[in-house]
Amino acid sequence: MNFNYEEIYKKYLKKKQHLVFNKKEIVTRLKQKFKAEEFSKAEILDLPRDEHFDYEKIFLCLKICDSEVLKKVFLPHELKFHEEQRQYNRRYPLKKSKMKKTGSIIIIIK
Repeated sequence: MNFNYEEIYKKYLKKKQHLVFNKKEIVTRLKQKFKAEEFSKAEILDLPRDEHFDYEKIFLCLKICDSEVLKKVFLPHELKFHEEQRQYNRRYPLKKSKMKKTGSIIIIIK
């Protein structure tokens, strides 16, 4: 896939002032555009020990479960990768007590 980075940069500069949002505006946009739903960070059992996040600084968690929205968000090779991951997880499942069945994207806002 070839991109004209100069043209993209020009578009960015033109729209730059309109690309700044506060947390509330971001959440509203995600809920409207992607049908995102809020959920408690406590639902992700291993999140407090995750090395990529400071658990106490997490403002809000959102998930996207609508399969039609997800199909539009991911590229074909990403969908293929996710399907491979699902197949792997079916063959080598976690303990049932720790599993949650969702087909969703999780968005964590700090």
